[in-house]
Amino acid sequence: MLEADCITCQSVLSKSLGPMSEWASRLEVAHHSGYNMIHFTPIQLLYHVSNSSYAVTDHHKLNPLFNGTYEEIKNIVDMMAKEWRILSVTDLVYNHAANDCALFRDHPDAAYNLMNSPHLKPAALLDSILMQFTRDASEGKLLSKGIPAEIKENHLQLIRHYFLDDQIPKYRFWEFYICDANLLVEEFRQQLLKLSDCPLRPSIENDYSLSIQHGKYERMKSRVNLQLAEKIYFYKRDYLKTQDQWINAACDALRDRINFLNHLACEKLNEHLTRAIDNCLASCRYHFFSYDGPNYKKLSLPSTPFVGNYFYYPNDEFKHPDEINKLIEFDQNYQSYVMAHNGWVMNDDPLRCFADEGQDVYLRRDLLQWSDIIKLRFGSKREDCPAAYDYMKEYTRLVATTFHGCRLDNCHSTPLWLAQEMMDYARQINPNFYINAELFTGNIKTDTLFINQIGINSLVRGLFYFNLFNKINILFI
Repeated sequence: MLEADCITCQSVLSKSLGPMSEWASRLEVAHHSGYNMIHFTPIQLLYHVSNSSYAVTDHHKLNPLFNGTYEEIKNIVDMMAKEWRILSVTDLVYNHAANDCALFRDHPDAAYNLMNSPHLKPAALLDSILMQFTRDASEGKLLSKGIPAEIKENHLQLIRHYFLDDQIPKYRFWEFYICDANLLVEEFRQQLLKLSDCPLRPSIENDYSLSIQHGKYERMKSRVNLQLAEKIYFYKRDYLKTQDQWINAACDALRDRINFLNHLACEKLNEHLTRAIDNCLASCRYHFFSYDGPNYKKLSLPSTPFVGNYFYYPNDEFKHPDEINKLIEFDQNYQSYVMAHNGWVMNDDPLRCFADEGQDVYLRRDLLQWSDIIKLRFGSKREDCPAAYDYMKEYTRLVATTFHGCRLDNCHSTPLWLAQEMMDYARQINPNFYINAELFTGNIKTDTLFINQIGINSLVRGLFYFNLFNKINILFI
């Protein structure tokens, strides 16, 4: 326990500490500087490509640079607490894992892939079109379109036209979202022909409840509920006399409804695709032309692409969209290993998952993606993905038995139920386990919900979020 009336915490970049034999000498400066807590960034094995501190390849294995064990880290942690009165916390990263994490290889359902999340198929196809654009431009194949590899800001409108009027229409995205009206109406007709009688009145008075169901997002295989359609459209219209006439009228009404729903789906899709390209142009403008951006000079893969990729592909291979188009329709094994990257969605609702069906974040390109990590899929209970749950429970045990507490990374994007269960488990191991959370919900009531349900002790905040001095008090608990 700390005797001080406040916590003064220093973060250290764990991957830069070197072998454990040198840790004490490097951390001692924190003791002499008056800190009473040290936050260690993730101490686990990191992704070999980016070496990002938060791209964890194996949540159970220590970074081999340390040349040590969890027991040796605990000895250092205990020494600092006893001799320096410094407590130690480290990150718990539940929300994502590095692209090469073995969990995804052995249990692809732990990610949002194209099998368990087929609504992502159109987004993956769009992603491949965007990646192919960089490849084609870098190889000079778009010069005839007026688009060179060394693009300037004045090329952006040409690029917009190239995508919206040339490339995207070729791949008929609308087929993922609309019904085959002729096929469904004929199926409906055969359904009605089996009936011996026609009701006097419809069971349901309006057809607002009849909507398109996309199922597995296969081209032209979206459906409507024909049992529901029967209750809405099949009845004895006063101006008609025979069973055949009533059936024909019901079929005509269903066709009109399907055509209307298809029209709405196409309008919505066009809005999404237009927004996607505009978001891509904004990203390109920042990376290539903004004074405060990295100022890329030339389009190339993988170092300076037009935009970053939203999906991890098997073997890190960006295939041509023509091939992707076939694979996402016919190759289930390939679909299992096309996995959605994690990222940040500005002003998003933390109580929803932005990768779920209906959110359209990946199709609209609203995600500020991190292309070295994959978003984990936990569902709403352990049984939805037991492999991911058990993997993270062991990770929690290793941290809770070694450190005095944790920093919950990306708490706002971690399922609330999961964070609560993991922190309850940590406090079964260590009742005084200290929980600091990186929590950006944008709403004090939502903050309070997370704080109370998880049992958070303090929050990570950034002062740039607060433009009034009198709001700074909400940084602290």
